[in-house]
Amino acid sequence: MALRLLLLALVTGLAILLTEPLSCPAQTPTEYTQKLSREPVQSSTPQDLPKKIASLVPKGWEIFDKVKQFTPQNLYDQIDGRAEFFLAYDIIRMTFASFINNANEGQFIDLSIYDMGSSTNAFGVFSGERSPGETPVQLGRKGYRSDANFFIWKGHYYIRIIASESTDEFQKIGMDLAKKVTGFLVDAGDSVWGLLALPRAHRVPETERDLCPADWSLVAGQL
Repeated sequence: MALRLLLLALVTGLAILLTEPLSCPAQTPTEYTQKLSREPVQSSTPQDLPKKIASLVPKGWEIFDKVKQFTPQNLYDQIDGRAEFFLAYDIIRMTFASFINNANEGQFIDLSIYDMGSSTNAFGVFSGERSPGETPVQLGRKGYRSDANFFIWKGHYYIRIIASESTDEFQKIGMDLAKKVTGFLVDAGDSVWGLLALPRAHRVPETERDLCPADWSLVAGQL
């Protein structure tokens, strides 16, 4: 069981990848693997989540069709071609809403909330989709903005906000939506063992890269 959990954490992007032998003191992940095995899997998306999302419609906008929820069995209906990525991290449920501008139906902002069941899984999909050099946002545990698009990890949730345009107006609407969503989603505080296992000393800010006194080593993908 501990081995399976260790392998799961490795595929979240926390694998130790060294370009050359590491001269820093080695650390054992055993205690962190044991901690992870004791962490409870978080509950699925609250049943009132669609109602909460429906209350977030920006002024002058509306929800296209309705708020939808997808399970592992029908996730392909919404994100065919990308579903396997989330299924690999044991997604529980995805809640989706598309907000459209009443004055211009070609303008939209799509909100997707992925309940991944644990913070480890949520961090896995967040780190798997992130791009280097984007603008960080102080929301959830980690987040960043790319133009008017927002990508946020909070507890066992991964949040994506995708806008049809990258104007200042869309950035403002997207940020307001991101603040409200992260405001009502609960973070139970369960840890990601790999992040705890990384040494705090010599950590490059806003990354999971460790600058050792004797050499560089790549511990995991950049945040």
